[in-house]
Amino acid sequence: MYQYSTYDSVYHGQYEGGITLEELKPYGGFGLGTFDALEGELVAFGDHFYHCVDGRCTPATMASKLAWAAVCHFNEDDRIILEKRAYDDFKNNVLRLCDFAQRLVAIELQGMFEHITLTSTKKQKKPYPSIETIIEEAIHFPHSSVDGVAVGWFAPACFGGIKSPGFHFHFVDRTKNVGGHVVDFSGFSGQMRLCYPKGFRVDFYNKACQDTPDNIKKA
Repeated sequence: MYQYSTYDSVYHGQYEGGITLEELKPYGGFGLGTFDALEGELVAFGDHFYHCVDGRCTPATMASKLAWAAVCHFNEDDRIILEKRAYDDFKNNVLRLCDFAQRLVAIELQGMFEHITLTSTKKQKKPYPSIETIIEEAIHFPHSSVDGVAVGWFAPACFGGIKSPGFHFHFVDRTKNVGGHVVDFSGFSGQMRLCYPKGFRVDFYNKACQDTPDNIKKA
């Protein structure tokens, strides 16, 4: 599994893109992320990449820059059929069912969602607001009877500030027109595919020193 930047970096205001989608692509065609200045959500599966803004989905351009991303080459290790699962029920029971509470896991949910609520962040302007403000102001997009794919990760608490602990999903519907960050869902029926990455690499945002205060540059 490859990750560009960290959960803590974004949480503390590092919203600038530092890697292009073209540069990210060799590390895997499955995963998620966010674009430069938090302009929407990245969803990747089947080696296709999508850009979701304001609840809508379009193919992502390879020149787009990303502020954060986590991808892998998805090799299926397990598959489970689920019926009528809500998000809270899913989170509470899948951990016990699959015994991966201390594992980093790539997860694909493919099937019908009776209800799903999505959101996406808009492009931010400097001075950047806090992530809490951005989340509070984000618009929610509820949908009913939607067939599609939720792409996500589970990270245990031991990953600390590197990855957001718990579950994190992005979604694209079957028509590739609707997508975003998953806030909640209910009535999911379909298949859950799991991949257990055997390694973990992180590259950090490392912009040139033009962002460094002048007194430090001179020193």
